[in-house]
Amino acid sequence: MLGWLLTAEILNFCTFLNAQMIKPSGIDRIIGIETAPTQMIITTTKEGPTEQLSVKIEVTDLQDHRIFTPISLNGLFLLISRGRYTVPFLRPDHFYGVYFQSENTVNGVRMFHNETRIVKTMPRHGENTTNNFVDPRFEIYVHRNDENGGSNTEGVFVTIKWLTERRIPGSFLSIKIRVLCEHTNATENVHLKDTEAGITLEIAMDHKMDVEDMEENSHQIKANISPLKCREICWDVDYVLPVLSRNFTREFNRTCEKIEGTTTTTFVRELKSYKVVGNTLYVHTEIPENQADHGVVTLSAQNLAESMEEPIFKEYQVASTPNGTFMLQLEEGNAYAITYKYIKALPFKYSTKDHFMVEIPALKKSGNSSKEELDSGNLVDFVVDPPILNITSEGEFVETPKISLEIGPKYAGQNVSLKTEDFCGSTIIKGNRVDFKKPAVPLELPLKKIVCGLEKNLTMCQNVTSSCADTKFCYTPTVLRENIAYEGPRKCIDLARTLEYEVAKQASRIFSWLLQFLIVWIVNTR
Repeated sequence: MLGWLLTAEILNFCTFLNAQMIKPSGIDRIIGIETAPTQMIITTTKEGPTEQLSVKIEVTDLQDHRIFTPISLNGLFLLISRGRYTVPFLRPDHFYGVYFQSENTVNGVRMFHNETRIVKTMPRHGENTTNNFVDPRFEIYVHRNDENGGSNTEGVFVTIKWLTERRIPGSFLSIKIRVLCEHTNATENVHLKDTEAGITLEIAMDHKMDVEDMEENSHQIKANISPLKCREICWDVDYVLPVLSRNFTREFNRTCEKIEGTTTTTFVRELKSYKVVGNTLYVHTEIPENQADHGVVTLSAQNLAESMEEPIFKEYQVASTPNGTFMLQLEEGNAYAITYKYIKALPFKYSTKDHFMVEIPALKKSGNSSKEELDSGNLVDFVVDPPILNITSEGEFVETPKISLEIGPKYAGQNVSLKTEDFCGSTIIKGNRVDFKKPAVPLELPLKKIVCGLEKNLTMCQNVTSSCADTKFCYTPTVLRENIAYEGPRKCIDLARTLEYEVAKQASRIFSWLLQFLIVWIVNTR
């Protein structure tokens, strides 16, 4: 704990200030007050001429609330006594308030000054003081953590506390706090009343933060926090005691503390997985058990088909979502760029972002049946042209089908790329990457190997020595928006299932033609 502790012991108030340290102001001011058991001597500066100078000194018994007869001097009466004023007939070991007022006219300019002091006379010789009537003991210190139960290590706090249980009613501490920064200083004035045990102020300032991960997969990070431009906090303290319409003060020397940096660790929430069920996106996150988390999670979804629309947005207070799963309702038949953002406020401000892409299929009723079929709202479509593989009776393609990957029409303006995987033992796309500079990218797939893996008896399969062990063509789509990559989930198209139905359908057509030909031949031969 950084701090400064003032323990006010028995005060004799005989401290003298060097007169040379007080800058000339053109009017008399108090330099210091020396006390004895039954008198005090007030020493002041002597600035300006004496002719129009007037000085008034008023002494108040702070304990009995009694005002002594004021001392008023002016003109010639100040020629001898100016700068040193004696107040006699005081009680030993007693507290008094001094009001000093000076007024002068210099070069036609009228100047006025007044100030107050709290003083205590010395006890009689050989005796120890027993009077603790004015006992302004307090402490002021700078710290990082909020002592009210918070753990904001990024904040800088100044705490002011009384150290005395008994305080004079109406008294208070007047504190001027200065924050010293590179190009500017900030000032805050606060009062600590006698009825308050203490107060804490948070000093707002910018910080430099170096964050590093702790152990892998531990969800833990470490932050080294240091002030960016501010280096020091200083404070001036006056103890103020109001008595009989005057505020008597005791000044304390200025104290300064360097603003130290700090190092702390904390656990953060991490995105573990996401999935789409119907038209609802579920985002699953995780943080170690028994770790309090008062952060905020936001989900934002930008419709890639309608880039000018406002994104769908939802904010969650993590504390009210204990299972760590956050949901977002989306519209069917669209692809979305999703931004997941996690903001941690304590013990320091920290945020993370994850970006990904999801596709929400649209359901529509088929015109020929009541079965629901998926509509093509995909970001990328796998297109076979012609859609039916026409095979001759000799087992050859009538027309070699063209297979391509095409961007969905409503996503034509998006910057889409695919990361492809090897298929059937070979690289289909050079570099395994597709950048859609055109809406469609052709694929050179080994169709004979695929078909012959399904229909080995076809004529064209006699010279095919091998087939595809895995007939799934897989790729991962990515959309680039404002230099941010939104990667979608890995997608696979099982060509065996897709083409098996087409081949079987074509084979049934050949069988039907042969059956019709046989019936016609039998009829004609009778």
